Amino acid sequence: MRTGRKGSGQMTGLERWESRIYKDGVDLIEHQGSEAGLEKAVLALYEQQVRTWPLLAAASRLMDGVELRTVELDGRPVRLQHNPARIVNVSAPTSAEEVANRPCPLCPHNMPDKQMALPFLDEWLVVCNPLPIFKPHFVLVNRNHLAQSADEILPVMLEFSRLTGFVTLYNGPGCGASIPDHLHVQAAAPGWLPLEEQAPEPGGAEIVMEDLLPYRIYLNARDSSLAEKLFERTMRALEQFKLDKEDSEPGMNIVVLAANANRPPLVAVHPRSKHRPDCYYAEGDLRCVISPGSADMAGMMILPRREDFSRLDSAGVRAIIEEVCLKPSNRDRLRETLLG
Repeated sequence: MRTGRKGSGQMTGLERWESRIYKDGVDLIEHQGSEAGLEKAVLALYEQQVRTWPLLAAASRLMDGVELRTVELDGRPVRLQHNPARIVNVSAPTSAEEVANRPCPLCPHNMPDKQMALPFLDEWLVVCNPLPIFKPHFVLVNRNHLAQSADEILPVMLEFSRLTGFVTLYNGPGCGASIPDHLHVQAAAPGWLPLEEQAPEPGGAEIVMEDLLPYRIYLNARDSSLAEKLFERTMRALEQFKLDKEDSEPGMNIVVLAANANRPPLVAVHPRSKHRPDCYYAEGDLRCVISPGSADMAGMMILPRREDFSRLDSAGVRAIIEEVCLKPSNRDRLRETLLG
C-alpha cells in the first residue's frame, strides 16, 4: 500500500482536511445519497466558493469571456484556448529536485484559506480549481500526499463520472501533471472537449485504436468492471513504451466520458512519447509555450501567451501533437501487442 510523504505529520488524511470540509455538501449527500446528491453537492460547492473566494470568483468571470479559436487536425476540430492564468501550470517545475523543494499546492495546509473540499469515496476530496480551463473546473485530490499514478485511478474516475455525468481527466507524471507529487484527477462538466463528439459509436470492438492523431485508444465497455479490465490490458501493452525505463508507468493521458442514453462509459487513453515539445524550449518566433495534458490531447489546447494563440495554425498543432504522442512505429507494435 502506498503511503504519504515522510514528514507529512501524524494526523490521518481526513483529520488534515477537517477544517476545509464543506459541510452543507456533506449534509446534502447524506440526505439524498450519492446516487442523487453528489452532482448537486459538487455544484453547490462551486457556487459557495464563487461567493466566498475572491480568487475563484475572478477566475470564473474570466472564463465567461475566455477566447477560443478553432483549427483542424486530420479533418477534426481542435479548440485553442487563450488562458493567461495557466502560465503557472504550463511552466510548472518538472525535475524531482524542484518539485521536492516547493510546497505541495494540493496538501491542505498549503491551500488558500478560502478553499473548501467535499469528501468523495474513502480517500478523495473534490475542490474547485482556481486556475480553470473549464467552467466549472474541479480537482479530485487524494487525502494523502501520494505520487501521481494511474494505478487504481480508473475506478475513481469512472465512479465520479457515473455519479455526476462529468468528464474526468488524468495527467500522468511527465504528461501534463503540473503537481506530479500529489495524486489528483481533473473533472469538468461535459461540452468542453472536441473528443466528446469524436468518440466511436457504441456496440463496436471493445478496444479501438484510432489511425488519426493523436492516436487514441478507446476502451468500449458495457460497464465499469469491463472498462477496468480493458485498461489493465492496455497498461500492460504500454509498458514497453515508457518515456524513461525508470518511470513508474507508461506516459499517458486518460479521459473518461460518463455513460449517457446512447452509450455506456467510454475511456480514451492517449499514449505519450514526450512531455513537452521542442517549441516549448525554443526562442523567438519558434517558441510556443504549451505543455500538453489530457485536455490538449482531447482537442482543447491551452495557450497562456497571446502570440501563441494568435499564431498557431493547423500545421503547428500537427507538429506539436505528432511530437508528443506515440510514434507510428511504436503504434504499430502496440497494435500488434494489444489487438493481436
